[in-house]
This record gives sequence, C-alpha cells and structure tokens, in this order.
Amino acid sequence: MPDAHNLDKLVSEYASQLLQTLQQLLPQKPNETEFRERIDPLLEEFCHKAGLNPLAHAEYTLATGRADAVFNRLVIEYEQPGTLSNSLSHKATAHAVEQVKRYFVGLAKEQKHEINRIAGIAFDGRYIVFVRYRDGDFSVETPTTVTQQSLERFLRWLSSLASGIAL
Repeated sequence: MPDAHNLDKLVSEYASQLLQTLQQLLPQKPNETEFRERIDPLLEEFCHKAGLNPLAHAEYTLATGRADAVFNRLVIEYEQPGTLSNSLSHKATAHAVEQVKRYFVGLAKEQKHEINRIAGIAFDGRYIVFVRYRDGDFSVETPTTVTQQSLERFLRWLSSLASGIAL
C-alpha cells in the first residue's frame, strides 16, 4: 500500500478520472448497468494501484437482496443517473438508502463483520449519499453533489475499508 502522501495523490488522480468519465458519460443518459460498467473498472484499477483488495463482488446476492457492488466492506448501490436528488425524503433517494442499509445487515451477517465496520454509498453519478452505522443506528448524510471533493471522500472510504482502517 502506498504511503499517505502517495495515496493522497492516487485518490486525487482517480477522483479526477471518475469526474471526467462522469462528465462524458452522463450526457449519454446511460442506464444503471452501463453506468456501473464504466465506474467499476476505474474503482478496481484504483484498488490495484493502491494495493487494496479489488472488487469483491458485483451484483452480490445477500439474504437481504442483491448489492450492486461490494468492495471489501464498502457497499455501493448504483442508481441510474438522474435518479437521486439532494433530499433524503425524495422517494428514489430514500429507497436507495434503504437498500444500502439492508445490504449492510446482510453483509455483516454473511461475512461476519461488525456492522459498524461497514459503510455504503448510494451513487448515481450526480449525487452521492454516504451511509455508516454508528452508535447503534444508521448515520445517513444529506446527499451531496458529485464533485472532485466528494469523489475523493468516496475513494478514501474505499481505501480505508479495504485496508481495514477505521473510517
């Protein structure tokens, strides 16, 4: 695994690549599968260069449903671009967050992880929702617009969870 300085550079580089990919992809109005097929390889490449475990499972079936992607202890719920909004009360956003929560529970049981050592995101290329389990309950952040900074945070979560470091 690279040292902290090199990991920061790698995070910044891959956040830029993800942002460029999204800027090219979103105007094409991709469906969820097309969206995921463009993003997962970049995440896997990032993991490889960072010395992390790559994509553990795509469309991972759990007792609680089918997670779109699981990178070690990070659950990613992809949504078709344009599906999520900036409000947790928005129907599609609320549904995506509930799916992430269910996958947390399923992953914790199946992989025998402590639920507070799992994190998840709902992601549609325009918005990202960060979800954790803390102090006996789910902590769901307000959806944030996808930017260089939010993608860097996403990649930091990914590298932290894949390496076993706490968030």
